[in-house]
Amino acid sequence: RLKFMDKVVFSIDSYNFDTIRFCLDRGFKIINDVYGLNDENIISLSRDYKSHLVLMHNSWIYPHKQDDIILELDTFFKQKLEIIYKYGLNDVILDIGFGFGKDTLQNLELIKNLRHFAHFGYEILVGASRKRTIGDIVQKDTKDRLIGSLALHQYAILNGASIIRTHDVIEHIDMLKILKALD
Repeated sequence: RLKFMDKVVFSIDSYNFDTIRFCLDRGFKIINDVYGLNDENIISLSRDYKSHLVLMHNSWIYPHKQDDIILELDTFFKQKLEIIYKYGLNDVILDIGFGFGKDTLQNLELIKNLRHFAHFGYEILVGASRKRTIGDIVQKDTKDRLIGSLALHQYAILNGASIIRTHDVIEHIDMLKILKALD
């Protein structure tokens, strides 16, 4: 086992059972199934390896059945959590799936109402870094979306996000230091 695995927690973003198992065998501690647990066997992997499990909504895999995006995700999380509980798991992180099949207005609606999902009692992850929604608003290429990413993630944190996935770690750490100083 590599020594840096003792100092850093790694996650795997995948939907493939064998890929996830391969990474868990090598010390990864977080599963983020980007297909929203479409394959229930991934839940058993999380249980067997005692890993954290990120429950991410993906609108490409679970097309919207309702006009209300908040209600849509609320229903999704409720249904999937019931399945997760059957496996005896409770180490879950919720991910709204920012940008995964959602349009700009839906993404913004989710960030504005992020605190709604706190009623499930789990940490909330947001990964909006450099995504298309930011480009739609600021009209800039991916490489020039740092300020938009910082603004969106700051708003998400103030609305209940406790985990941020970003490309720009140093800049986000600075932002978090400022937020902490204001608290």
